[in-house]
Amino acid sequence: MIISIGYRVNSVKATKFRRWATEILNNYLLKGEAKINDNALASLALLVATSAPEQKEIIIKLIMNMLVD
Repeated sequence: MIISIGYRVNSVKATKFRRWATEILNNYLLKGEAKINDNALASLALLVATSAPEQKEIIIKLIMNMLVD
């Protein structure tokens, strides 16, 4: 969700934030056993970023449920 907010802002700070947040999320998801690949991670981030505000929570919960063992 935090990354999706960063995608709504166009500035140097927002770009740095998106890169940092994506790296942190990627490291978290790949820690130990890889659950998804880089392409899937990018797709999920874009899905959340472009979703309607009232649907964001549902999409995020769905993604989190898919990633939990």
